[in-house]
Formats: sequence, structure tokens, C-alpha cells
Amino acid sequence: MFAATQAEIAAALGVAPLPFMAVHNVSAALFLMASPTTIEMACQLAETPAQHRWVQTRVLMIDVVAVLLLAALNVAVAYW
Repeated sequence: MFAATQAEIAAALGVAPLPFMAVHNVSAALFLMASPTTIEMACQLAETPAQHRWVQTRVLMIDVVAVLLLAALNVAVAYW
């Protein structure tokens, strides 16, 4: 949807636009899955406060790891 803007940002940063756009789109999709409404729906299905914390902790851990891996990939591609 914002391909032209992403391509302009990639050009301004001096990186290849295709990997830059791919990383951006994948990270956006990951965070969309971890949107507050989705997490709240999962928490509503949980029966105890401990299960609520478990859901929230797992989502945050997975997202942090995914973002770090995507950032490392983006940096690696930029300097490759």
C-alpha cells in the first residue's frame, strides 16, 4: 500500500528497496497479529490472570525476537 514511500525511504538510506520493503511488510504483519485487540481476545479466552500474563508475555517475547531478527537482516542486507 505504501510501496512508493517505502522505496523512497530505501533510496534515501542507500539500501536495496526490495529487501527493505520485504522486512517492513513482514514486521508490519507480525505486529498486526499482536495488535491490542487480538491480544485482548486471547486474554478473554484465558480463564485465570496467570493465563492472561502468559499470553501477553509470549506475544511480547515473540515480537521482540522477530523484530530483532528482521532488524539484523535489514542491516546485513544493507551492508552486503
